[in-house]
Amino acid sequence: MTNNEFDNVIEKVLEYLSKDCKRHPEKYRKSGEDFEPCVKNGVMYALRELNLEANVDYTPGGHGFPDIVVEDNLGNKFGIEVKSSSASGNTWRINGNSVLGSTRVPGIIKNVIVFGKVRGENSIFRAKEYEKCISNVVVTHSPRYLIDLDIEDGESFFDRSNLNYSMISEAEQPIKLITDYFLSIGQTAWWLAESTPAVIQMFGKIPKYQQKELIGYAFAHFPEIFSNSGTKFYRYMSWLATEKSIIDPALRDRFTAGGKKDVELEDVIYEKLPHIYFNLHTYRKAVLKEIKNADSEELEKDWGIVPGAGINKRVKQWLHIVADNISDEGLEHVRKEQMLEDILLDD
Repeated sequence: MTNNEFDNVIEKVLEYLSKDCKRHPEKYRKSGEDFEPCVKNGVMYALRELNLEANVDYTPGGHGFPDIVVEDNLGNKFGIEVKSSSASGNTWRINGNSVLGSTRVPGIIKNVIVFGKVRGENSIFRAKEYEKCISNVVVTHSPRYLIDLDIEDGESFFDRSNLNYSMISEAEQPIKLITDYFLSIGQTAWWLAESTPAVIQMFGKIPKYQQKELIGYAFAHFPEIFSNSGTKFYRYMSWLATEKSIIDPALRDRFTAGGKKDVELEDVIYEKLPHIYFNLHTYRKAVLKEIKNADSEELEKDWGIVPGAGINKRVKQWLHIVADNISDEGLEHVRKEQMLEDILLDD
């Protein structure tokens, strides 16, 4: 089997999954190991359709990497790593296998990720060569690759580091290769207990577009930042450190510094509001984007309620939750939800 023939197999697998989820939506409700047999069946279908002879090695509940190995009559091995999510978010990001590669099947010519968003008959599927969708190295209980099918060609972790999967998995000290790379670009490697990028970064040093996204995330996920609580930034600071490996000595100032300010909108001017509302207006597009695209489970955890499926419902929920966190002090005569809606949805 050639690389091109294997690519054709993967195309047929995606074709099979797209049709099968509509015929048997009950099989596409749960993520994890329940999805793997569907992909295996898709491989069998693809081989028949393409008139290719190969052995398909798949062990339900197995822990080898990759999950499925396709071996032709000449002993050439191709791998399929199966990933899935039942979350409703729009990202194609998930933790991959361990950097240590202790369960790696040797001799694989090419590995491909088959990723399913399992939503019954509305399931969607994508595939990409494994090395091309490794965006970073993160840490759970051990260093793992972070998979992101949306990264551009040439922008993977391996492209940036001039390393490759085989080089790391076959090295006697794979972690040292990674930490040496980070040190070579002036970053300090570290390891935390949760899924955290492997280097510490200062907020002020990251690209402006990323700063904008992170501030938008804060406004969208942590409504308590509008309150007068002395701990209102704790959850956001914790999230930045543990999920993004970012620390920010000036975090509070990014939201509240500057005293009171007029917020000039298209149809109204809100005079002498706390500076956080001016910043909400400045970052409103990033906030709306995050509210729309955020994973439902994450929003539920952060908001304490089940978020709506659509953007309009979610915005209404956000307005209500944030308004509940705003003190009446200095805003006694302001309709808080209306003010927030005007600021957030201003053209």
